[in-house]
Amino acid sequence: MRKIIILLILSTNLIMSKDVVVADLASRKAIAGVSFSCKEYGTTSNKFGIVNLKVLDECDSIKIKHISFIEINILNKEFNNDTIFLAKKSYVLPEINLKNNKESFVVFSKLRKLNRIKIQENLNTNISEILKKTIGITIQESQSGGGSPNFRGMEANRLLVINDGIPLNNAIYRNGHIQSSSTINPFFVENISIVTGPAAVVYGDGAMGGAMIINTISLKTKNENILKQQFESSSNSVSINYLGFSSFKKISSATGISINSYGNLNMGSKRNHGYLDWGNESIIVSGVEQEKTSFDKYDFIQKINFDINSESSLGLNTQFSTTSRINRFDKLNDLENENAKYRYWYYGPQLRIAQNIKYTNKKKLFFSDLFLVQLAWQKLNESRHHQKENENLKSNRQERVLIKDLNIDFQKRIKKLNIHYGFSIRDQKVTSQANLSDSIGNLTYNTTRYPDGGSKVLDVSLFSQAHYLFSDQLEFYLGSRLNNNYLKSVFNDTITYMLPFNEIILENQGIVYSAGMKLMFDKHVSLNSSIFSGFRNPNVDDVGKIFSKNDGLVVIPSNKLSLEKTLNFEIGFFVNYNKLKLNAQYYQTKITDAIQRNNSSINGNDSLFYDGAMMQIQTNQNISSAKISGLNIFSEIIINKQFKFESIINVCKGKDYLDNPLAHIPPTTISANLKYAIDQDILSIGWQYNSQKNANEYDEAGIDNLDEATEDGIPSWQTFNLMYKKNLDNRTTFNFGIKNILDQHYKTFGSGISGSGRNFIVSLTTKF
Repeated sequence: MRKIIILLILSTNLIMSKDVVVADLASRKAIAGVSFSCKEYGTTSNKFGIVNLKVLDECDSIKIKHISFIEINILNKEFNNDTIFLAKKSYVLPEINLKNNKESFVVFSKLRKLNRIKIQENLNTNISEILKKTIGITIQESQSGGGSPNFRGMEANRLLVINDGIPLNNAIYRNGHIQSSSTINPFFVENISIVTGPAAVVYGDGAMGGAMIINTISLKTKNENILKQQFESSSNSVSINYLGFSSFKKISSATGISINSYGNLNMGSKRNHGYLDWGNESIIVSGVEQEKTSFDKYDFIQKINFDINSESSLGLNTQFSTTSRINRFDKLNDLENENAKYRYWYYGPQLRIAQNIKYTNKKKLFFSDLFLVQLAWQKLNESRHHQKENENLKSNRQERVLIKDLNIDFQKRIKKLNIHYGFSIRDQKVTSQANLSDSIGNLTYNTTRYPDGGSKVLDVSLFSQAHYLFSDQLEFYLGSRLNNNYLKSVFNDTITYMLPFNEIILENQGIVYSAGMKLMFDKHVSLNSSIFSGFRNPNVDDVGKIFSKNDGLVVIPSNKLSLEKTLNFEIGFFVNYNKLKLNAQYYQTKITDAIQRNNSSINGNDSLFYDGAMMQIQTNQNISSAKISGLNIFSEIIINKQFKFESIINVCKGKDYLDNPLAHIPPTTISANLKYAIDQDILSIGWQYNSQKNANEYDEAGIDNLDEATEDGIPSWQTFNLMYKKNLDNRTTFNFGIKNILDQHYKTFGSGISGSGRNFIVSLTTKF
């Protein structure tokens, strides 16, 4: 990588012809501390990224080095530009990270990490859309305002989502599709990582094949305000986002506010797939407008850090997110006798409040070089409301979850050995209420979704990990976690459905382990391999729920469930040259004691009258096993000074123990992006492709929503996208984008709502 385009930076004038600026290829930001050397001479760039090369006048070739960037050599005579670009390393040897110590032990299995710059360049106000376009994760959408990530066939309660070190997964995470990750606002996010390998050992329950790690904004040591405004044409949505950073002596803080208003979403008009009526619902679509998909969203974040002394600090993290009511589009498009089946079907405001207190101590002690104590509290409210056209009463069901977490982590380094150990406690309480209401507000009795006497879940875990640097070429990782889970649910009403029990008590113990190896053939090529297990405890949704996905089947409580387990194997190949980066990972996952719905009976009856209809009874049972295998490929090619090409390929296959199609298995996806950069302009052209999924490849339980696809399944689809970014000055950035340029109609796998049609996006970000 050599000299490249001039960077307009700060207001500092370059004093001499031998003054140059060194900057990051991706972000265009100046880099401090870059060394320029030859023989016994050397110099370093200052905090503005400026370096004077007069001391190196006699050198023929100059070596340019920085710990986080790829080293290059440039002939002295080639310094005829004012700016040199350096490319970041995609592979860095594991090290103890004092800010987020857990991630330092999963870095060898980190498939991809998105920094704040990439997240903001994507121009999405929904974090699920960012994951789909930049990592290739499949996103299921049943309505506007949400998105359920699917990674390697693991979705909902089988995919662990971590926010600032604390799981978002909770006791009512279901096995279908979960939109909770959408409560995290992308404008508040510093980075997102997808990790496999020791994820279950590091983070625990739910990481059956990996985990998605979301870290919010890092605090700054200077005062700064950021204001971002954005408009999107396909939904007439507007968003206003603010971040304010301040620092005074030992205290630093960040405050963020975000207001988003979304109109009805327009789908694509070009139906190259040949299905003229698919998604063109007769009762809820007008032209290309998908009616009743508008909603509003409000987010707030406050982070404060106090440096007690040079070795310890105390941090407070407060997050708040809520929405207006969100209509369930895939229910409102249902027909009964050629008319709308439902008058109402919507989620009430989804509320999430979280507080996180973290104490960090870096003092070297006998038992640790660093220890961290994290105490967190979360409150979640959600509700479901529906009324059929032929009914006089509306069903209202509300759920509240209160979660308390305590995590204590220790790290110790002994020569070439890094040790990480600790324990965690998680306490959850679930309350469920319900009523039937008429048009004037009168309330009558209704059955609850979850046990009406309340539920309690307690998890206690111990874990330990070791990372041994055998040599410069070989590293080993070992780890294990022991988890004890206790669940109790109480039913006050056992008469309505004649339940044979009035409480459910489950206690499950699980142990998971991981073993990994990384082999460096040279500084450019490496190989990693790991075998690891994962687990998921049956939660309140598994054991205590009474609900119907349609009017044919009803799921009732089950008092005999044990934990689901996975055994995973993966092998990865990494190439990292100056102009080529390649990461290919092959994986296999075996699920045992999988929880699956099967036909059942209660008191000798195989049917039950529920929500106005007689339905076949089903219960969750540990009866099946399944296998998943696939391939993830990430590549990046720097063509020349201006052009960079990136691509992502994800392939996933899965069958259950009877060789039947497994739920949650997405079709093959391919993403490609060509980026052109010159001066203050960045232009990128993207292509996103999803292969078809035939109807005979869908699961039999209906989790993948075959009824929302065509009679043949989901046809293949592709979109072309364009993004343009310009730094108007060092404080103002203008972004313009066109997504789905060809205005193609499509649905993502498992989704009940059609994807966005041609979408013009305009964004302006100002720092002051």
